[in-house]
Amino acid sequence: MVDQMSGFIQVLTERPALVKQWPLHLKRNTPLDMDTVLAMPTKRASTKRFLQRIQCFLDPSFYDGLRTSRTIKKCALTAAEIQQAVEMGKFEPCPISDIGAQVQLPEGMHGVNVFTVPELKGRRRLITEPLLNRVIPKHHVPRVHYDTRLGRRQRLRYARYMLQIDFEAYYDAIPIAATLRNKFVFRARHDGRYYRLRTLPTGARWSVAVGQAVTWTIVDIDTPVTITTLIDNILVAAREGQEREFVLAVRTVVARIKAANLMTSPNRDELEAMSDEEILQLASANTVFLGEEYTWNGRERLIRNSVKTVAKLKLALQKTSHTIRSLASLISLIFFALHTTQMNPARAFKLLRAYRGIYRLTFRGYDWDDAVPYIDSSVARSLQEIGGALVQNPWWKISDERHPTTDEATYDAVAFTDASLEGWGAVLHLRDAGATEMWTYRQRWTEDLERQLGGDDGEAERVLEKLRQYQLRRRVRSGGRFEDPTCRRTASRRGTRHTRNHARHN
Repeated sequence: MVDQMSGFIQVLTERPALVKQWPLHLKRNTPLDMDTVLAMPTKRASTKRFLQRIQCFLDPSFYDGLRTSRTIKKCALTAAEIQQAVEMGKFEPCPISDIGAQVQLPEGMHGVNVFTVPELKGRRRLITEPLLNRVIPKHHVPRVHYDTRLGRRQRLRYARYMLQIDFEAYYDAIPIAATLRNKFVFRARHDGRYYRLRTLPTGARWSVAVGQAVTWTIVDIDTPVTITTLIDNILVAAREGQEREFVLAVRTVVARIKAANLMTSPNRDELEAMSDEEILQLASANTVFLGEEYTWNGRERLIRNSVKTVAKLKLALQKTSHTIRSLASLISLIFFALHTTQMNPARAFKLLRAYRGIYRLTFRGYDWDDAVPYIDSSVARSLQEIGGALVQNPWWKISDERHPTTDEATYDAVAFTDASLEGWGAVLHLRDAGATEMWTYRQRWTEDLERQLGGDDGEAERVLEKLRQYQLRRRVRSGGRFEDPTCRRTASRRGTRHTRNHARHN
């Protein structure tokens, strides 16, 4: 895989003109039957309520009164590619009666940017990004909440059986009504004609909520086994002794998928035709889900990064020079891969500082694709050391579940920090054999505070203590969740040497 991806990357960097010749990745699929999904019974009433909430995005009246640019850029798809998309039900020509001979879009019609992005499989993915994104605020779109990666691993730790089912070209399988299609119009470069989308835009702000609502409804069945999802990815998992319930859950989910008229991988019809033993055998193999591979050691699941993640990391580490974008992507990839392991994340502290530094360059006039002007030798060394350890990719045990508490008496060390550029620094309380120490690590402005107080270090500490109490009260009032995104809390439980980082954000 590394060699194959390396070849595609070489084409991307050295011969970008050839990328335009890569095939457009389109799949034939069947349209979702939304009415059937709306009629499906669900175990939780909240699931059906969420599905009802997203129906407004499929209603043309929701977009009434919104204004976007009347002129739209021509898309770079070739005539053959547009024709292919038309034949596969993705696009259709705009009716002449809707536009006529106008160059600008009439009132009530909205543009959509249509472009492609290369994939490291030697193909291009079609992206459709509506101009309506700019006028529909984020708070109008229902928030989608998922398990954390730690939470998901805990649910899967003792799962003997794991079966993943993916929807094929999911957004392309969600049709939009003819009365809604004029909200997503683009113009072809080769003939200047106007076309419009027939399926859910892949880059719409609300598409994730729409897709997730459908998936949640399909899998919300009454079962004791674990079912976790992320948009078009479904994982059904069960422990030993739950074989009957597991097979029943798989068959029920597949039947509901088939009723909704969605295509899957593995093929829904093949899954439906399998015997119980074949389903259990398929679910006993190693499983890759959301970038993490799981294997069974006879007692519990072990975990490591997927082959694809490791291949990307190997290729990125081979680069001798970086743009701001590529270095930020590499550091992000390292932290994603690091989270899968039990390696000490403190090793990557220099990378966090480097990430902040290169991100700030974009506010100083640098473009994301400009070369990074300077990389400190310690940062370069950390990239190779941590990245080199990650590409070894051994199996790791899933760590025991932890339950941090706000009771300071259970910790040897408690640090209240605000480490942002304008933050006040940190207050560290240490307890050892009944004695208590307090250390303060100050930002420059807190040193100025001490000078303003006439050098009274005690007064400065009292001010910082008030700040600490203020942060503590906010945390208690919010049920243990920090409302200030710049606030961090680090603690070490009494009687152990393990440092725990517990940061919760809104």
